[in-house]
Amino acid sequence: MQELGITAGTSCGGTPPTYCPTLGTTKSEMAVFTVAARQYVLYGAANHTFSYPPQPYFNDVPTGSFGFAQIQYLTSLNVISTSGCGNPCNFNPNATITRGQSAPYLVRGILNDFSY
Repeated sequence: MQELGITAGTSCGGTPPTYCPTLGTTKSEMAVFTVAARQYVLYGAANHTFSYPPQPYFNDVPTGSFGFAQIQYLTSLNVISTSGCGNPCNFNPNATITRGQSAPYLVRGILNDFSY
């Protein structure tokens, strides 16, 4: 993931930064990973520019917060759903995501532009 530019590592110790594979991943981190992977798959560069709605979808993800652009982008693509929670609602960006919760991010976020 580091080689492809999807992550730069974490600050859990060491120089250069390490991945820290035993740490949990937050919902906002998963959004950042997913968008970087999507950009790499679609455009060959994880840092490819993307646009997103400026008006926050979620009460707890204000403009300027970590992952705001990625959360907005994935929500605009319906990868992240706002159904059933009002508008705006809460995303809980610092909640740890499970492997089961990460699967839809990856499948819908990375592969939804391809025809099979």
